Amino acid sequence: MTYPVEYASFFVRLWRSHHAEEDTSMGEWHGEVEHVQTGMKWEFDNVDELLAFLARQFAHPSTWHPAE
Repeated sequence: MTYPVEYASFFVRLWRSHHAEEDTSMGEWHGEVEHVQTGMKWEFDNVDELLAFLARQFAHPSTWHPAE
């Protein structure tokens, strides 16, 4: 199902994982996207996946595809 889009808000949260074996070592960036209007959330293992998801959401600005 698609919805007409006139305005969309997303909360984007980013954090770095810590490697348990190396207390001072920072790991990969992870992220979460929350669509404000619906409350739907998606989690990502890296920033590239998160950005690709957002790009897909606006590839066709007349519709929003929540189930991708």
